[in-house]
Amino acid sequence: MLKGIPISPGISDFIFTNLTSAAASLKTREKICILMFDEISLQPGIYLNAHINDFEGFEDYGDRRSTDIANYAQVYMLKGIASDWKQPISFTFFKGPTKVADLVRILKKNIQKCLECGFQVVATVSDQGSNNQAAVNFLMKNSVKNYDYECMKYYYINYKKIVHLYDTPHLLKGIRNNLLKYDLVWNKDGVQHTARWSDIEKAYQIDRGCGELRAMPKLTDHHIHRSKIRKMKLLYQTLVQHSPLPRNYIPYNVQLLITLWLLATPDSFRSVGRRFNVNKGTAHFVYQNFIRRLFDLRTQFIVWPNAIEIKEIQKRIEPKSGFPSVCGFIDGLGNKMRENALELLGCNGHLLEDGGYTLSEHLLVPYLDNGHLLDEEIH
Repeated sequence: MLKGIPISPGISDFIFTNLTSAAASLKTREKICILMFDEISLQPGIYLNAHINDFEGFEDYGDRRSTDIANYAQVYMLKGIASDWKQPISFTFFKGPTKVADLVRILKKNIQKCLECGFQVVATVSDQGSNNQAAVNFLMKNSVKNYDYECMKYYYINYKKIVHLYDTPHLLKGIRNNLLKYDLVWNKDGVQHTARWSDIEKAYQIDRGCGELRAMPKLTDHHIHRSKIRKMKLLYQTLVQHSPLPRNYIPYNVQLLITLWLLATPDSFRSVGRRFNVNKGTAHFVYQNFIRRLFDLRTQFIVWPNAIEIKEIQKRIEPKSGFPSVCGFIDGLGNKMRENALELLGCNGHLLEDGGYTLSEHLLVPYLDNGHLLDEEIH
């Protein structure tokens, strides 16, 4: 059914004809909306679309097509503000991050077509990508020059004022990451104010002591403590940045899946390569490269607890395990520890493990099950 719908990159007359009909049945309040746009990376390739008897996979803006093979797509979507509806309206394919001039041109075309259909676009929303910022700044500067000299808070399309917003998750993440490293200083009414991450840590500690009356019950150590903040997305991004493979060679999510499959199964490089449509040499190269990058970055994401954190861990574990001064667990592999446990834990620290290591002063192992263990020894 979808193959029969005449939709192509760029401005689609089919879509906007239907949007015009839809807008006619909406109330004025329901037509108020925002235009969101974002890009996604693609696996490059050329494909024959038998339905339209043409090849797809080239850079295509709708009004202009090139022989470059596309590795990105950009999607534009309308979303209602006063009513809950959303509708994708156009898309483009391009090579590399979209150029600022092309983004400005296509963004203006989409807004103009939406206004012509009867929708009231009051804002645009995107992430904080450098090209997105450059395109929005260009529109604002151009609008200020022609229409408004007060400030650059918005831009105009067909004399319609439009505000640009950067999506909230990216803004919150940016604020958090900056506060982890720097203080925020600002002036208000002639008085200088400073915000620090330590202020958030203090508020969290106070709130934790309030028991059932906590004002922030959903916050945990993984949200607040620097060493515990989960950075899996950051790890993935860092691995991508450190990878020497060309971006259009193998998608990084596929590289990750190949590596995980090889680590978690006894499958050979040949069989894993077949599963992900690569040869065994490529699978081996991807695996070696990914493990090497992961090893190089280990100190950024594997952090031993400090003295204060060790004390907190010991307090939590002792009531459950019955062992004093236990600050962690280790899954034994039968390998000799490279570091001295006394140096890592301090003279009063212990690790619980599953028997892969031998009993020592700072490693506690289970009793050997000879069939005559007491209940206390089992538990």
